[in-house]
Amino acid sequence: MRIAFAAMVWQSVPSFYYPATLSHPNGLARFLDLTFLMNPEILGTLRGLLAIAVVFYAAGFLMFVSLTFITFLLSACGSFENSQGAINHTLQPLALVALAQWGVAGYFLVRHRVIDRRAFFPVANAETHRRLVHAAKVALVSCYVTSAITKLERSEGEWLQRTPNLAVAIAKTNTKNYLNIQERPDHLANAIPQFIIDHPNITRLFFGLGLALELFSFLALLGRWPAILIGVSLICMHDMIARIMDLHFLVFERLAVIFLVNLPWLAALALGAIWHLSSRSKRRRLDQRTEPASIA
Repeated sequence: MRIAFAAMVWQSVPSFYYPATLSHPNGLARFLDLTFLMNPEILGTLRGLLAIAVVFYAAGFLMFVSLTFITFLLSACGSFENSQGAINHTLQPLALVALAQWGVAGYFLVRHRVIDRRAFFPVANAETHRRLVHAAKVALVSCYVTSAITKLERSEGEWLQRTPNLAVAIAKTNTKNYLNIQERPDHLANAIPQFIIDHPNITRLFFGLGLALELFSFLALLGRWPAILIGVSLICMHDMIARIMDLHFLVFERLAVIFLVNLPWLAALALGAIWHLSSRSKRRRLDQRTEPASIA
């Protein structure tokens, strides 16, 4: 799980930035001059340090130091990108997950009271790994709960009532894509706006399920199977949104796969079940072979 998250972090930090003016400071850019990220030499050095940090994070060494650097660089790059007049969510969930795990690493430093080898070096034991994963889950589901609450707050509680207006937004997206890349929308994307207009109540039911899923996504914290159920549901929701509205949230989907669905655990569970069934089958065959001899 840490290797997968480390790979996501490495792929998400760009190797260069085009010259830009931070005309709309956002996040760290309000307090720190982030124009140094446009310097190729500085950014190259930071990416070199990031390579070391993600390797240490994945291996379980120097967790507090590595997560400090990872969190700062993700926050700096995200702030830089969001300070140019447009907001995107590419680095937001990654930075939040890193920040939450940084808090866990800091907790272990405080618990050990001194900065010693136990706190800085091997932390890849069962207890700390569970805490790191739980912190990542909390950070991820908090994004969804915040999204649901924001929808209700900004619409003054009328978000479901207004969902048929999404037909206009989808039509605008289809037109924008055609004007940008001369690619006509597929049949589904083209038919959805009219379907929403013709069936507003079905639209409210469909998007209402998505809103409820976001609002109660914190139930994923109850255990592995609730996390798997919520994670798979969120991935399906994002896939439907991508097909209908051409809005892609690949980072959220990948984080859900890593920390909620937990494919390695499912694979281990499946292999364990196969091994158990094969062992029972072997025992039955041995019992059938030895039974006549014992009777004789």
